[in-house]
Amino acid sequence: MCSTTNSRRWAFTAKRLFDIVISFTLLVFLVPVWLLISAAVLLSSGWPIIVAIERIGRGGKPFMVYKFRTMTKDAQLRRREVYGSFNLDFRRLPDDPRITSIGRKLRRCSIDELPQLWNVLKGDMSLVGPRPIDVDMALIDPKYNLNLKEMRPGMTGLAQIYDHGDLTLSQQSGLGGWYVRLWRLKLDLAILFKTIPLIWRGHGVT
Repeated sequence: MCSTTNSRRWAFTAKRLFDIVISFTLLVFLVPVWLLISAAVLLSSGWPIIVAIERIGRGGKPFMVYKFRTMTKDAQLRRREVYGSFNLDFRRLPDDPRITSIGRKLRRCSIDELPQLWNVLKGDMSLVGPRPIDVDMALIDPKYNLNLKEMRPGMTGLAQIYDHGDLTLSQQSGLGGWYVRLWRLKLDLAILFKTIPLIWRGHGVT
């Protein structure tokens, strides 16, 4: 039992070291891309370029997740107008009217998610993990909190690569739970290798 616990602890340490090395490397080498995207967002829809959105992280602690702004400035105020109230059958709309024209292009290849590399470096997130959850979603489905009891939410994961707008909150939670129960480092690598071609083909990771 002790060796199993130690093995898992070392695996978590390796996962964190991998996150730090990859996120730092990408943050440095993608500086030109950051500048180009920032200019595109600024010229098309003004400030702010990056938005901070509250999400629930590991251990149920809230944190601010960073993204390039892809929606209108009043997006949060219009959320209930577009979606109504959250429930377990909630699905994201692929044609959400709040998304800007440049925002659709950024989302197509998940480029809007790049600022989350800073979240990974800080330790709020991991490269791979359960989906970071909205505060309202956490209130609806307690299973979301269980998924994040010991795992950091991920930039990508099972819920992200299999959700193209047709998964409900309940189904996303189920995938997150499956990931947590069966987690191994090789599962993270498999998800990353699955993510890369999706982004390359412009399918995005939602």
